[in-house]
Amino acid sequence: MPPHAAPSRLPSPLLALMAAYLLGVPLLLPVVTPGLLAYDGARVLQLLCMPLLAAVALQAPVPALSSRMAWGAAALAALGVLSSALAANPAMGLREVLNLASLLAVGAVLASQGRQTLELLPKVAALAVAVYAVPVLGMAVLGATEGLPIAADMPLPGFANRRYLNHVQTVALPLAAFGVLQFRSALGRLLTGAGLVASATLLWITLGRGSLFGLAAALLVWGLCWRRGQANARPNLGVLGGSLALGAVLSALLQGWSGGLAQAAGLARDAGPVELASDHSRFSLWIRAWDMAIGSPWLGAGPMHYAMGNHPKAAHPHNEPLQWLAEWGWPATLLAALLLAMLARAAWRRQRSSAGQPATLGAAVLAAWACVFVDSWFSGLWVMPVSQTWLAALIGFSWAWWVTSAPETTTETATAPTPAVRRWHGLPLLLTGALLVQTLPELIRLPEHLQDVKRAFPGDGPRPRFWSHGQIGPANPTTPATTPATPAPHP
Repeated sequence: MPPHAAPSRLPSPLLALMAAYLLGVPLLLPVVTPGLLAYDGARVLQLLCMPLLAAVALQAPVPALSSRMAWGAAALAALGVLSSALAANPAMGLREVLNLASLLAVGAVLASQGRQTLELLPKVAALAVAVYAVPVLGMAVLGATEGLPIAADMPLPGFANRRYLNHVQTVALPLAAFGVLQFRSALGRLLTGAGLVASATLLWITLGRGSLFGLAAALLVWGLCWRRGQANARPNLGVLGGSLALGAVLSALLQGWSGGLAQAAGLARDAGPVELASDHSRFSLWIRAWDMAIGSPWLGAGPMHYAMGNHPKAAHPHNEPLQWLAEWGWPATLLAALLLAMLARAAWRRQRSSAGQPATLGAAVLAAWACVFVDSWFSGLWVMPVSQTWLAALIGFSWAWWVTSAPETTTETATAPTPAVRRWHGLPLLLTGALLVQTLPELIRLPEHLQDVKRAFPGDGPRPRFWSHGQIGPANPTTPATTPATPAPHP
């Protein structure tokens, strides 16, 4: 496929629907989900969007898994279901299992679109980054002319916490950096490139350290590919690295300029220091997760059960490996790590043996996952609804590359992933539909449900997990709701 080849046909309805979510969320949440917090609105749209995506692609054969991966995934699912069944709140454990399975299901249906996913999804990512970052940064600059400082606590429409934006940037920026160069027109590259710089500027202003470390890993991967003689990796390295460098300069200039205007207008405020060396309570969260992992080593406390009780800080430990150890147990975590290591090794070998556009796509896949992997050790990237949907898109993009870059794939057969399994084409709809049905009792009375949780688990503010007030408890609690609780270990 030439680097800037146009799609061979109109975008599939599935890709159009995914593009609508990525482009519209979170900016359109106040219009689409009025009366809900942005976090909950994004979750509602995610729950509705995933089965719709699966239904639209119902006749498309899902990509086949190798026998080892299929058996490994089945064993992991069985461990998750068993852990949920023995947990204090089996329904919430099963919900977490279904949620993660639904992300993989959406990735599978995106991969079923083959070349279209590879051609269009990076462009959608670049556009989505620009659609959000340019107006948000523009509003901040406009506010600065009126004396409002540009600082880490600046308003970020659609995100209650600046870290939620950073989670999305971890996934979106490597894809967008690749997507900028896929536009054929100079205007398209210019506009999306400006959006990438604007988003990088927001990242530096909010100082998302985990995302910055992850993006450094992405740059390292592209740099290694370039040093290995793959010249096509150099433009991607330049786009992402240049955007981050320009963003750092613009961030410093804008904050200095707006600070002076705020002082002159008498509107300067102490936004609080952005502490580079602070752990921001992560160590205490990690210690709690480790204690849970030691207390329930075989099956964990149950998926989502870090959120059980009235923990004063967070409903997740801001560290994905520790979250798995605490909630799923050691066998499931080690099995998941083994499967991921097998996938990473296979992808690295496939990318090294490829040439031309397959190698370029593979480098983008490896760079994006390196960024995600690093940030996953410091954040709730896999917990929040918007970043979860971006992760599903990245899974689909990666899976489509893997299938279409297979040595036996030819130009004639590359428009649809091969090999593929048609007998499993209904599984994504089954999984995503089951998650929707399981959450339906809460969906139909969501504002009341959130108020109930808030009353049951009082605190200084929301502690999000599945919903913005994400704490959970046993179906029949035997202790007062205000008493901090730790999930009971499995037998």
